[in-house]
Amino acid sequence: MAEQYEQEMELDLRELIGVLWRRKWLIILLFIVAVTGAYFVSQEMTRIYETSTIIMVRVEGGIEDLFGNNLTGLSSRQDQVATYSALLTTRPVLEEVIERLDLRNEETGETISARSLRDSLTVSGNNETNLITIKASYTDPEVAKDIANTLGEVFIEENEKMNRAQLQSASRFIGEQLEETQDNLSRLEKELLEYKTEKGIAYPAEQGRATLNKLIDLETTRAQTVVELEYARASLEEAEKQLQEQDREVESSRTLGVNPEIKDLRSRLLSLEMELLGLLETYTESHPEVVQVKNQIEAIEKRIENTVEEIVSSRTESSNPIHDSLRREIIQLQTSIIARETKIETYDQQIEQASEELGTLPEEEMALLRLERENQVAENLYILLMERQSEVQIQEAMQIADIFTVDPAVVEDSPISPRIRLNMALSGVLALMLGVGITFSLEFFDTSIKTDKDLEKIAGVPVLGVIPDLAKANHRRGYGREDDDV
Repeated sequence: MAEQYEQEMELDLRELIGVLWRRKWLIILLFIVAVTGAYFVSQEMTRIYETSTIIMVRVEGGIEDLFGNNLTGLSSRQDQVATYSALLTTRPVLEEVIERLDLRNEETGETISARSLRDSLTVSGNNETNLITIKASYTDPEVAKDIANTLGEVFIEENEKMNRAQLQSASRFIGEQLEETQDNLSRLEKELLEYKTEKGIAYPAEQGRATLNKLIDLETTRAQTVVELEYARASLEEAEKQLQEQDREVESSRTLGVNPEIKDLRSRLLSLEMELLGLLETYTESHPEVVQVKNQIEAIEKRIENTVEEIVSSRTESSNPIHDSLRREIIQLQTSIIARETKIETYDQQIEQASEELGTLPEEEMALLRLERENQVAENLYILLMERQSEVQIQEAMQIADIFTVDPAVVEDSPISPRIRLNMALSGVLALMLGVGITFSLEFFDTSIKTDKDLEKIAGVPVLGVIPDLAKANHRRGYGREDDDV
């Protein structure tokens, strides 16, 4: 059975080869026509040239360190690279590139659209190396180079404007706080001087000096935390406004405030903050108990952030990198607000306890201590704000773009399209497939009798003899012989 099957397979294969051989010229002709046609068509196609430029995103330090918040909304290298990759192909940036290079349609002479330019660009970011590659394709290699380089230049300028706007916003906030603190400090200094002159008391009692210093430290830290909290709230309001402009639903801080899980975590965080302040009165920052409590505080804050992220993410879903960046900024700001509100509650309790320790002093000394405390706290806050304002002014005076070109585009002489050899190869393969298909189709629909085997299949009886075609017969050979030598 196996030998019979092999014989049948061999016969079928021979028949297939025979079919192809009989119509070999059709297949060869189709192949030659297809390859030749592909060559000439490819020669007539418009040449497309591609070049690329590479820009790097700088993620270290900067304005986000001013208040311990992320002011830029770009919380990580991945966020920054993804967001900048999306911003590179936004309409304002592309329109500026078109205007600078005066890009026009070759047929109509009209200025090309931002969409048309976007179709000729490929922007890809590498999160591991914070590099962004810009590829530009165009019919002119020189123009392709100019597009890639100009796009990078325009975006660097836009990035400077964005950062400058953020710095100006921070500068305005600090200026307002500084003006308010300065007025308050002037008033307190005046009140303190008047009180000392009126009562004739120059220095508070020694027994209240230690408590006074403790209160000054607590209230100074509290005042600084209040400034950070106000800035975080202002930043959150701005981020929510930007997100709502994209028609996205935002989980508000009020909703988070009544969330039972958030409330429980805030309560635990408050207890740990109180415990930490108590330990710091006795131990140093490196003491094991202090380190342990700090680690617990960090763990609670991380849980708060994860909880906020779950709540916000359940209400806002998008694959837009800009939207995702704003959402992450909102999550961080809301977590920061919760942590700072908890710290302020902790400081308030400590301040209340320390104030009770001064209750045994005479009323006049109590009033003097209060004035000195308020005056010193206002002075410390004023110094802090002055330092922050100087930092902002320095950054405004410096080059503030956080991206720069590391590998500018160059002219590429070899076109990426059309690929003549590839087109010819594909056309040749398709022509061979078409030729084989046509050959078998013709063979299938051809019902004529060509061999004695075809006749046996149709008639169902054996063939006894075959009448030769005398016009094709070799009359030099003897009839009935196997060869000429017989």
